Amino acid sequence: VVRKLTVVLITSLLETGAADHVTLFPNPTTGSVRVTSGDNTTFTNIRVIDAVGGTLYDAPLEGFQADVDLSHLPDGAYILKVTRRDGVVFKRMVKD
Repeated sequence: VVRKLTVVLITSLLETGAADHVTLFPNPTTGSVRVTSGDNTTFTNIRVIDAVGGTLYDAPLEGFQADVDLSHLPDGAYILKVTRRDGVVFKRMVKD
């Protein structure tokens, strides 16, 4: 059995446009992080991605703000993928 594996390595993120209107607080965090849309564009999904591209948290969402509980995750750097009505935003966050 031959399986194809695709690996995506994210080494940096360019945060422009819609990303300017999405904030994470606190960052770094020790447990929960609040994600807020500063321009009132509605979120539709939030996903937490680890360093190797695995999905650790994935939840549909309808609103301008969400609290994401990261207390079950080990300390480290993560990518938060926020899907909004106007597109997708990637934000870096740290749990320590």
